[in-house]
Amino acid sequence: MFLRFIFYAFLAYLLFKLVFDLIIPIITTTGKIRKQFAAAREQMEQQQQQYQQRTQQEAPQQGKSDHATDGIGDYIEFEEIKKDK
Repeated sequence: MFLRFIFYAFLAYLLFKLVFDLIIPIITTTGKIRKQFAAAREQMEQQQQQYQQRTQQEAPQQGKSDHATDGIGDYIEFEEIKKDK
């Protein structure tokens, strides 16, 4: 009878340690990380909106002269070099 009590007390202690030393810290850390990711996502969205607003404001100011050269990029001429073995 006494050994059974010690066994159950030991199981209760292990369960207590498991919950308070492992499970609860994991839950709190996960919550903190989620909040940090949400804050970073909001900050990125705000920066993207600001960038889009700036580009929309700058686009009408540039005028039509840039539209003629939009499709033309820089051309780099190169030659293939064959190596002799």
